[in-house]
Amino acid sequence: SGGRILWVNTENWSKEEITTRGILSQNIYNLRYAILGAGAIGSHLAEALVRAGCDKVTIIDGDITEIGNLTRHTLTVDTTRYPKAHGLADRLNRISPNANVQAIARKLNPPILNSLIDKIDIFIDATANDEVISIMSDGLKDTDIVFISISAGFGLNRAYCFMAKTKTTEIFSNLRTYIVPWLEKDMNENPNPEFPREGIGCWHPVFPGRYDQILMLLYPTITLLENFIKNDIEKTLAVIQKKINDNGEIKSIDIDTY
Repeated sequence: SGGRILWVNTENWSKEEITTRGILSQNIYNLRYAILGAGAIGSHLAEALVRAGCDKVTIIDGDITEIGNLTRHTLTVDTTRYPKAHGLADRLNRISPNANVQAIARKLNPPILNSLIDKIDIFIDATANDEVISIMSDGLKDTDIVFISISAGFGLNRAYCFMAKTKTTEIFSNLRTYIVPWLEKDMNENPNPEFPREGIGCWHPVFPGRYDQILMLLYPTITLLENFIKNDIEKTLAVIQKKINDNGEIKSIDIDTY
C-alpha cells in the first residue's frame, strides 16, 4: 500500500481497430481464399486482400523465387532460392496479427485441389496456365465455390478478370469463350512482338511490363470481386485497360464488363 503505480502504454490491436482505414465488408473478408500462382499478379493480389482484412488465405505455387522476379514482385532479395509460396505466406503473415496464411509449395494437381475444396470459398487463378484451369474446371464441377481467373494481356495494356460460380458455370469452356477474342485482339495489335532476351523473369519468354503498370491494372479487381459477391452475379468477364493519348500518356483506366 502507498506504492507507485507504473502505467504501461498499450494499443488496441483488435481487427476492428487496426483495419478502420480500409477494410472490405465482413461477408467478403470472412471468406476463405486460395491463390494459385505466387508470381507478380498473385503476390500483389494476395497482399491487397490481406491488407483489406482477408485473413484466411492459402498460397499454392511450386516455383522458386529468382532474383529476376523481384522487378515486379512483393518479395525481397532474402527470399531468393526459396519457394515462392513460403516466402509470400511469411510476408503476408507479418502484415497483420490476424493473418493466417498457409503455403503449399507444390504445383496444383487433382489431389491437392480435392483436399482444399471443403476449406476454400474462393479460388483465384493467377497462373494463366491452361493446365491449371482445366484441373480447376474438372475438380470444382458442381461445387458451391467462386472461381476467379486474373491474367494480363501483352505489354500490360489490359488485364482480364473472369469470375464465375462453379455450381452453375463450366469454367474452362466459358472462360475460353469470353477471353479468346481478347487474346486474338492482343495478337492482332502486336503481330511481331519483340521480347526481351531470354533470361531471368516471371514469364517465358520474359514478359514486358513494369511494376507500376501491374498495380494500375490489378487493384480494380478487388472492387470487382466485392461487387460480384454483393450482387450475386453468376459469371462475368471484366476487361481493365489503359487508355493512352497521342503523347503516350495514360489518360484513364477503363473497365468494361461482359
